[in-house]
Amino acid sequence: MGISCDAVARSGESMALSELKLKFSVYSCDKFVVKVRVAGFSGARVFIEHFIYRLPDQVLILEATGTVVYLNKSYLPTRIPAEYNSKLIDFFPHLSN
Repeated sequence: MGISCDAVARSGESMALSELKLKFSVYSCDKFVVKVRVAGFSGARVFIEHFIYRLPDQVLILEATGTVVYLNKSYLPTRIPAEYNSKLIDFFPHLSN
């Protein structure tokens, strides 16, 4: 997508996971596939969904939703910079406001 967490950190700003909700039953011997998708975004937040399916039967064993918040140099929530926001809009035009 072209948004590097390293580049954000070098600018002195950061991104933080502000919320994570899980429903799961994963065991150490399970083989699985992970699917992640951007479910939406707003001025300062990106909403992400995670799904883990057990193999080989593709049974959903973990479902999670997370909220990533863009933070300024003082670690306060701030709007996503225009350059990153435009990348989100380019990648996910159906999710833009």
